[in-house]
Amino acid sequence: MSNRRGNFSVTTGRDGSRSVFDDKQRNFYKRSKWHGRGGRYNRKGGGGGNSRSRLDDDYPMDDGLPGSSVQRHTPYHKSRRNMKRARQQQHKVLEMDKVQPPGRLKRLGLPVNNRNAETWYRVKVPFGHRFEKKDLFQKIEKEINMPFQAVRFQNENEHSIFYVQDKRTADAIRAADKKILMSDGFKVVLIVKPCGPPMTGLDPNVASELKTCMSGRYDSSTKTLTLSNLYQDQRLREKNLYLALSRPQVFSHVVSIIKENIPELVSLDLSSNKLMDLDSLAPLVSETSNLKHLNLGKNRLKSVEELEKIKGWKLDELILEGNDLCNRFKEQSDYVRAIRKKYPKVLRLDGQELPPPIMFDLEDTTDLPPSQGNYFLNADVQTLLVKFIKQYYLIYDSDDRQALLDAYHDEAMFSYACNFNRVLGKQASISDYISDSRNLLKISDARREKLIKIGRVKVVSQLRLLPSTQHDLNSFRLDVQHLSSNLLIFSVFGIFKETSKVDPPIRAFSRCFITTPIGQGIVIVNDMLTITNATPEQIQSAFKTPAPTPSSSPTQGGGIIEGEPSTSAGLETAGLMAANLTEVQQQMVAQFSVQSGMNAEYSFQCLLQNEWNYDKSAQVYMDLKANGKIPEQAFLR
Repeated sequence: MSNRRGNFSVTTGRDGSRSVFDDKQRNFYKRSKWHGRGGRYNRKGGGGGNSRSRLDDDYPMDDGLPGSSVQRHTPYHKSRRNMKRARQQQHKVLEMDKVQPPGRLKRLGLPVNNRNAETWYRVKVPFGHRFEKKDLFQKIEKEINMPFQAVRFQNENEHSIFYVQDKRTADAIRAADKKILMSDGFKVVLIVKPCGPPMTGLDPNVASELKTCMSGRYDSSTKTLTLSNLYQDQRLREKNLYLALSRPQVFSHVVSIIKENIPELVSLDLSSNKLMDLDSLAPLVSETSNLKHLNLGKNRLKSVEELEKIKGWKLDELILEGNDLCNRFKEQSDYVRAIRKKYPKVLRLDGQELPPPIMFDLEDTTDLPPSQGNYFLNADVQTLLVKFIKQYYLIYDSDDRQALLDAYHDEAMFSYACNFNRVLGKQASISDYISDSRNLLKISDARREKLIKIGRVKVVSQLRLLPSTQHDLNSFRLDVQHLSSNLLIFSVFGIFKETSKVDPPIRAFSRCFITTPIGQGIVIVNDMLTITNATPEQIQSAFKTPAPTPSSSPTQGGGIIEGEPSTSAGLETAGLMAANLTEVQQQMVAQFSVQSGMNAEYSFQCLLQNEWNYDKSAQVYMDLKANGKIPEQAFLR
């Protein structure tokens, strides 16, 4: 029967199948009786009263998986679903066993894995390239509280990978995920998964063939080793071996052969080997100090930073053409500049002559001059600044910082920033400072101006919001950067602790003051403060002296307030100190000075450091005097 409409016709056969013909050069297609709406056995109840029994007779039942001798006919979509499920099951089996075809492993020169071997675990550290291997392992061992043996550590792109065999160790490392804080403030992510045994070396016979191949590629007259396109080497292919230099175990063995046999190497060609990193090449730098020519062209290096790993070579010629990193520079001059930062003496780059570098003929290692404790331009500046800093921090560490108003100019500016100390691991929180921290790398442009306090009232108001402190005056170091008739710029460095907490953390700070003269003294025009956590060395030496004994001049190379003569004889000479004392406090200072015999300045500091508790101050004075810790210059003459 034929039913013709327009450009196509439909023909129905006796068995219920349909054939369609299209005039527009469409192909014939046939709808089977088993599929579609017209199929007899797809209709509800179609195929007679017992269609299932008929299918059972014609098509025996089985598991329906590929590989069976007889398969039952199923509708197309069900058959495809079963095949997909079977492939997934097979994939899971391969993932668990990690079994590679023995023939392929043999061709690659790798040992064949044992299916019954003990389970291994693969540990991946995302972005692990930023950590030192030794430091990373020490942190992991400290966190899991057990030693472990890592096998085949390597960096793949930006991630670090190593293997462990002990299940107990693997579980402990997995539990340490995101619990290890590195010195740069980042938490270490540890991804642990079971795997097959890692391929740690080459088969001895394959290693021998590789050594023979390298011998044929070495030119002893020019001391040149050419390993270009090693995977396609004809000698190795005749032995049915395909050794890719991009495989870490192959590259590591090549490096070992060079170390043992040709350390005098001058030229090395590693082009066309699909190298993505230079981790395996790095150990060769210290062993081949004579290398001058290096060809890394036509590989897959993506970043100039990879060259940092082999920076120790003093290369005259370098070829990088054909790598992705070359396309990251819009200008040739930028490309040359980036390469010369790594290799200042390179004269040929990608076959092109470069202009001779401008550099100083100095040794690589030079001795730095010894650091100085403090730096003052002259004795007058020294006397002025020591007195100013001493008075400023005595008020800053008191209960009321409002008295600091007289230390600032009417249009003074203040800002501070806090950050973690990258040298430390776990460290005290700096959450008390975060809200108003003007860290330019972490705040938006809109907040940069908002966080600058302008005007002495706003400046002191901000200072009063900061945690209460006690500074270790003996830790102070002071450097003068600029001095003119109307400007004095200096920086102060030291440590302090927060007195408002039960277990006060010890912080480090640096502070830059820009000041201008007023009368016989100076006022602050700009104040910039940086706060971080102290190092273990700073903490160990902090607050060793129970009560500092201030003075007006620094020691040679030491702190700025320990054991020097005082020029003040009373409150009237203390300037800022006297102007900010109440009448009661002035009377206490005068009385303490009379009873102790100390001058007004030392009496003031003793009372201030003991929170104006007269009896406590007297007891501290008696203890210090008994131990001989009060200098002679503290007493009235």
